[in-house]
Amino acid sequence: GQITERAVGQAEQQNLDLVDTGWTPEQLCQWLERKTRQPDVTQTIMLEFIRRAVAFLMEKRRFQLSALVRWRFILAKVLLQNLQERIMSLATVHRGLYQTSGLADVRARELIPDIVRQILSMSSGPEKPFDAHSDIDDLRLIPDQAVPLSLLLTEALTNAIKYAGATRDHPGKLTVRLKRSGGSDAVFEVINSLRERYPNGPLTATVETGIGSQLITAFVQQLGGRLECGVSEGEYHLRVLFGLSPLILAENRQVDVGPDPGGWNISAP
Repeated sequence: GQITERAVGQAEQQNLDLVDTGWTPEQLCQWLERKTRQPDVTQTIMLEFIRRAVAFLMEKRRFQLSALVRWRFILAKVLLQNLQERIMSLATVHRGLYQTSGLADVRARELIPDIVRQILSMSSGPEKPFDAHSDIDDLRLIPDQAVPLSLLLTEALTNAIKYAGATRDHPGKLTVRLKRSGGSDAVFEVINSLRERYPNGPLTATVETGIGSQLITAFVQQLGGRLECGVSEGEYHLRVLFGLSPLILAENRQVDVGPDPGGWNISAP
């Protein structure tokens, strides 16, 4: 006999995506949770993280459930990588708050550059250098704003480093600003160079950008801010305008840097 090979065309690929696999979205989420289980994250938080990612892919990006089931091993790998990056980011935030916290306020000029240095030290290197600049006003933040701002910063930095296109010959560019705007407002900005294409394929890029955008939106909401973002002249701009809470709101309160009540068991050194 003779064995022949034939490439699967785009139309046939789409037909495969429509084949009923017998899985439900919840079954896929349960399978992904087992494959990506982490000792530092409770099962409840992990499942919610995965459910949000799967819902985003199906509702916003229009992926068929059958396609996600067929690509579930790739999806698990991408989710695990994203989760591990965020656990490291949370640990960095806790260390930063632990080192710069007073009884009732956090100094932004100490906190933000320290987080930038730590994130870059974990993510950059000789093959992925960055030209980074910080411009931070001497603002004092109450803990209820310092925490979501720190988480927003780490998520924005994670995305910036991933998509800045840094190489040995062309370092990535990164600028972080926090400036007072008027009497009681502030403007937070992260600006990074941007490469044109995602190197790890469309599914990876969709998961990464989808989860990242949802987290950034959530942190901006916690700040009570307004988010603006877009691309201009080869750079990605993230800008958040928010009102500074008066320090009197945090009097007699001490910054809590213990385990996060949301289920992230990250402790400061």
